Amino acid sequence: MDGCRLDVRCQFEVLVSLALICFQVSRRLYECLFVSVFSTTASMHLLHYVMGMYFYTAIGPTALLTIDHCPHEPEVCGTEYGLLYLIKWYHIAGLVTFVWSTWHQHRCHRILADLRSPCATGNHSTSLYSIPQGDWFELVSSPHYLAEVLIYASLVLFTGGHNHGFFLVLVFTILVLLLSARQTHHWYLSKFENYPKRHVMFPWMW
Repeated sequence: MDGCRLDVRCQFEVLVSLALICFQVSRRLYECLFVSVFSTTASMHLLHYVMGMYFYTAIGPTALLTIDHCPHEPEVCGTEYGLLYLIKWYHIAGLVTFVWSTWHQHRCHRILADLRSPCATGNHSTSLYSIPQGDWFELVSSPHYLAEVLIYASLVLFTGGHNHGFFLVLVFTILVLLLSARQTHHWYLSKFENYPKRHVMFPWMW
C-alpha cells in the first residue's frame, strides 16, 4: 500500500474491531456463567453447538479482512496523523451502536434471568416462567436477538462497510436468530393466553 494514512486507519479499524469482539465474547461468557438461569431440562442440539463454536472461532480472524478491503486514499507518506484526524463518522456511529445495543442486550438478559423465582433452597427455580416485561420486551418477543443483530451490524458500520466478512457474519446471525426468534414467539403464544401483542424480533416490521 502506498498510502501511509491508509495503513494506520486499517490497523486502527482492525484493532478496535478485535477489541469489540473480545468484549462481546467475554461479556456473553460472563452472562452465561453468572447471570443467565438455565432450565435443568433444557438441551442444545449438537449442530447448534458446533455452529456456535465455529462462529465464535471465526469471528476474530474475520476482522483481519479489513486490511484487504480498505479503500485507497492518496496520501503523502511520512506525515503524522493524530487519532482525531484518522477517525471517520462511521467509526463513531459504529461504536455508539455497539455500546447502545450491548447495554440493551445485557438488560434483556437480566430481565430473563429475573423471571426465575427463588425456590426453597435459595437457588433459582428453573421450572417457573412468566412474561418478560421492560426494556425492548415491550416491543418484541426476542429483544436480546435484536440486540445481537445490532451488535454485529455495528461492526459492519465501524469498518465503513468494506469488510465483506462482517457482512457475511451479519447475514448469518440474522438468518439463525430469525428461526430462533420465531420459535420463541410461538412458544410464548402457546404458553400464555394473555400474551401481549408484540412483534417477533424487529419492531414494527416482524
